[in-house]
Amino acid sequence: MSELILEMKKAMKIASGIEDNRYDILGGMASAIYFHLYLSQVTGKKYDPEEDIFLLVKRINEHGTISGSISGLSGVYYLIKCLKKMKPACHAADELYLQLEGMIRNLLPEYLHAKNFDFIHGATGIIWCLSSEGCLHQDSVRAFIDELYPIYGMNTSRIGFTRFNDEKGIYCFTEGYLNSSLSHGISGLLLVLIHLYKSGYERIRIKILCERLIGLYSYFKIENSRSSFCNLYPAASGFTRMAWCIGDMGIALAHWKAGELFGWHDIQEKGFRLMSECGKRRNLKLDQVYDAGFCHGSAGLCQMFFRFYEATGEPEFLKSVYYWLKQTKQMRIHGSGLAGYRAWQGDLGWQPEYGMLEGIAGIGLVLLSAEYGFEIPADWDRLFLLS
Repeated sequence: MSELILEMKKAMKIASGIEDNRYDILGGMASAIYFHLYLSQVTGKKYDPEEDIFLLVKRINEHGTISGSISGLSGVYYLIKCLKKMKPACHAADELYLQLEGMIRNLLPEYLHAKNFDFIHGATGIIWCLSSEGCLHQDSVRAFIDELYPIYGMNTSRIGFTRFNDEKGIYCFTEGYLNSSLSHGISGLLLVLIHLYKSGYERIRIKILCERLIGLYSYFKIENSRSSFCNLYPAASGFTRMAWCIGDMGIALAHWKAGELFGWHDIQEKGFRLMSECGKRRNLKLDQVYDAGFCHGSAGLCQMFFRFYEATGEPEFLKSVYYWLKQTKQMRIHGSGLAGYRAWQGDLGWQPEYGMLEGIAGIGLVLLSAEYGFEIPADWDRLFLLS
């Protein structure tokens, strides 16, 4: 292991605890366990997660508000499924697995009733966690498709998607609003539906849903901008940054995967061309790549370009992989940060972050993959809909 990975491992040490009260896999204690789990798999170094799982349960019990989404219990459930697969002798994981599964399935109807199809904060992420790692909860998937189909599957002019409602204080369906992003919008929903189709369930309705959702991208197409698509409809801005979470990268991935799966060659070609255009965007300031984090920083771009290179074999995407890898290493400039990294959080400025989404856990796994020539079992990025 490189000196940098060792320093990250030290910074992520569970025994020291994560300073805030978060338990989730995106930014809390579960993200540290996830990092150590894959670090152990790649390097062969021993990692016994039993004590850390007990600490995680304690953190969950101490937390005031419990969310069922991937930013809450579903993300922890996803971690526990990975643990059961990779560390089958972890008895603490067995008990927690059954508890979480029941809680999440009981919480899911609340998200479906609100028609909350957000990946990070809603039902789409919950379904992803329930159905990944070879386990498909058919009744939950059916309920999910039953809510989606009347909106996007039938011949209707109804336009809408999930957004946060300030008055209600929840994420819910909003008429006349659309979101194109991977983290909160159509791209994330499409990628989860593609996964469900490959699992062999609800194929007729899912294919229709995918076709209709692909058609909604026409609402986001823009001209004379660094990006080809905007993030919201009606558009608040005609530009989207280079990022995993929003913008052209996720849209390209959704087009490519849908086109490949269903034999829609024109859609697949659109995805390829769009990703090629993304490869030309290398102005950190203009494309708003301010830090190294996975969500909207250079590490996420590096991993996305690697997955596109893996899918296409095109050398241009490999060049982009190493460009963004270089940027990720060069962003290690904060002496008071975690292993030299901090996350840019707008008005809050530069903040230390441990997590998978914005912090050193996500950065570290990208760097670890690169250190081993991207030859390692890199399915850790399935959490972010990339594998």
